[in-house]
Amino acid sequence: MISIKYNVGLYNPVSDKMKPSENFNEFSTIKINEVSSGIVVQGFYKRNKEVTVATDYSYLGEDFYLKSDIGSRTTLEPNEQSFLDVSDIFGLNGKLYADIPNNHKIHINRAIEVKEGYLKTNHIISSKGDAIFFEILPDTTLKLLKFEFEGSSNLIKATSSNIVIYFIVNKTMRISVGKPMHVLTKDMENLPNGFCKLSNELVLNNNTNIEKIETNRYVLRGKESSELSCTFPIKFDNIKTKRYVTTPSETVLLDVDYEFNTNLKDTTDLDLKNNLTALYEIKEDGSLEPYLLIDTLSVFDITDNMKLHKRFVKRLDIFTGDSEFKKKYIVRQYKVNIKESPANRTHTLYDDSFLKNITYDKMRFNKKMVTELPY
Repeated sequence: MISIKYNVGLYNPVSDKMKPSENFNEFSTIKINEVSSGIVVQGFYKRNKEVTVATDYSYLGEDFYLKSDIGSRTTLEPNEQSFLDVSDIFGLNGKLYADIPNNHKIHINRAIEVKEGYLKTNHIISSKGDAIFFEILPDTTLKLLKFEFEGSSNLIKATSSNIVIYFIVNKTMRISVGKPMHVLTKDMENLPNGFCKLSNELVLNNNTNIEKIETNRYVLRGKESSELSCTFPIKFDNIKTKRYVTTPSETVLLDVDYEFNTNLKDTTDLDLKNNLTALYEIKEDGSLEPYLLIDTLSVFDITDNMKLHKRFVKRLDIFTGDSEFKKKYIVRQYKVNIKESPANRTHTLYDDSFLKNITYDKMRFNKKMVTELPY
């Protein structure tokens, strides 16, 4: 028997053209560890220029910004914005508007007064280092404007009778990836059989939040667009209305107006239940005479001898009467409900100034008070 050995050699015909490199098209440091509560995924996966990081959270940073389109998911995009030198912008103080360099003029933003003492910007101001504000004096000289703010908002507290401009001078923050992705055991148990893909995405709080900032004033913040319907007219950025549609990430100043300028004819579908409502009749000399006080919220301790006298009982018919007759009356309400759609949530605002005034004025409604509605 003859035994033959073969030496088989494999070679790459283009090996002389190849050079070792540390630039890999695909590279992964992903590690999975099992813990008592589930699994922990750490590391990243790189494919070409795309990097996927296993993390439970992230926040915006120096290299990226949020981009969100209606009907699509929120994504992170490269930040191509060029930022201004702070010292250059401070150097504009005392100069004429015409002397602003052209490369700075393209970065000018206008702040609009929406209420005395409040200015609205086109940017979310998170810290005093985010922006520099100037007022333009009558001779077109720029003067630095001091401002205050409460939390991340596009509303600032500042007072000026002149045109106000501002420059954005900050850098956005950078993405943090310091926390690994944690998948709970109960979530793993709900996965179907076979191979499953674990992916992470930026989660946003889409709720609309309304925060009280001072008497009768609130700030509304929302991530998504929503339609707001009020039971009583209020001011949205100084515009009085019962309906308002917000834009994504908009911040709006809400003012529960305490001036006597809401006519009864402008309050269709007025909600008198669980509220405090005052009605005043406009006299020929322009004065206001207490006409009716409806306390279905039990704000006051109204005794029987203070309630509506039988000779005034027909006064309740004014709410269902013709709009022409309603012109003679001014109405105020303590509680305003705002219905948000499509989220189907309800927010409640309070006119504290009205409550304070009506407390002192209550006895002028003697024999004109109602605690229960006949319908």
